[in-house]
Amino acid sequence: MLFFLSASLFFVPFLTRINAYSIDPVSCKGKQYDLMLKAAEAAFDLANEAYAAIQPTPRDNNVQRLISLLFGDQADLSRVRDSLRRLQFARTKLEPEGRGMISSNQVMFYCDLERVRRSERLGQSRWIDSVTNRMFNDNQGETVETCKSSLDTTLAVTWNPDEKVVPQEGRFVSTATPSQVTLCPWFINWAVNEDYQVWNDMSLKVVAATAAIPLLTRNPFNYPLTPVDAFGLLERVILHELTHTTLGGKSEDVEMQQGGLWPLKIAYGWRATRNLVEQGVQGEDLPSKNADSIALFAMGIKLLGQETPTYIEDNGSLSKTVPGSSKRKVQSTLRYRSTPAAFEGFVKMIRETRADPDF
Repeated sequence: MLFFLSASLFFVPFLTRINAYSIDPVSCKGKQYDLMLKAAEAAFDLANEAYAAIQPTPRDNNVQRLISLLFGDQADLSRVRDSLRRLQFARTKLEPEGRGMISSNQVMFYCDLERVRRSERLGQSRWIDSVTNRMFNDNQGETVETCKSSLDTTLAVTWNPDEKVVPQEGRFVSTATPSQVTLCPWFINWAVNEDYQVWNDMSLKVVAATAAIPLLTRNPFNYPLTPVDAFGLLERVILHELTHTTLGGKSEDVEMQQGGLWPLKIAYGWRATRNLVEQGVQGEDLPSKNADSIALFAMGIKLLGQETPTYIEDNGSLSKTVPGSSKRKVQSTLRYRSTPAAFEGFVKMIRETRADPDF
């Protein structure tokens, strides 16, 4: 979720600077690669549909309600709109993987951090990215360690190196390089082992259902989850990370005045993003700059777009009737294993891990 910035641009011919994405075939293999491809495409779907939803004037009332819930009644959506619009231009997958990835407006997906290793640099032991030959600072190094160690509060990380340092004719030169989105190994392994289904693989009947996930007051993350947090977890995480990229506008994980994802206090999850609006923050901490607010808005648009719309209640529960009218909750019976069912396994796994005395 953290990123660092660059110094300059490297000019290359237009055709080689095409906005695009690719998947690293070394870290993502077999089922991981297949799932990453499906989830990335599903994340781009979320971005495209959310962008289309905010364009009309006037907007649909239910779309405007989502905007008010996640960004505020008088929100300036220019940053949200720009992020979603720009991501549409990255939906070109380069083949073979990685060839021609020479632009900071491109994205490379990874399924582990094996490319990042400790090395002595300037008299200190530092984490070094072998792809870019760039050194991580202390804060970024902590993120590397939590992702590598499978600490369950870190699902994915994004870095924007913008440049890599490579040897050329006896000297080192800087060339442009894509943003890096890495799913932490424990998270992608969970998704593969749970036979995770991205949204586009589900039947309408399955999409219309949700597992009976209670409105928890406490859970393994030490912050409350809601039913909407279960939907499209993998693709929503990827969209969240894509908004952090250079192409996606470098959104932030906004730190809250109170509450938020422990221990960083960031606005992650439905309740935290709602609280961010209620706290009325200004400046750099606006909800429209928060990555998970954008991702949850896109998921809300996806739910509204079903043949029979599903509405997100103020508290994060799901309903088949327009909020404010007599409510009929979404059925909790699943015909097939889907995102919410897998999410229950996700929470169970974390609880079991934290109960392990060796953890």
